[in-house]
Amino acid sequence: MLAEDVFRALDRFRRTGRTFDRIVLDPPAFSKGERTFSAKQDYPRLVAAAARVTDDGGWLVAASNQGELSPRAFDGLVADGPQEGRRGRAARPRRHSGGRLPAATWFPEGRYLKVRVLRILR
Repeated sequence: MLAEDVFRALDRFRRTGRTFDRIVLDPPAFSKGERTFSAKQDYPRLVAAAARVTDDGGWLVAASNQGELSPRAFDGLVADGPQEGRRGRAARPRRHSGGRLPAATWFPEGRYLKVRVLRILR
């Protein structure tokens, strides 16, 4: 188990050539510390950093439980991530809390659980 800044760790893996066939991204929705994670600002950068150390054909699973982030906005943040000669292809249908935790139409923040599975390709 690692206990360090995710961006530093992913950059170190990139520099040393360490890659992974599967990476799961599930940053905290709420945290305390010198710098907190902002999905709207940091998720594309997180996906890009993880995609750089994901094997060609590997799987990247991105998750979020931030209610203020709509499923559509989350899709955009995740899709904006893969860069530098890599692309992510959605490997599964969109997942969200769906029927297990239904959300009222007047309360879209209730759809807070979101998961996207990407296949990372060169």
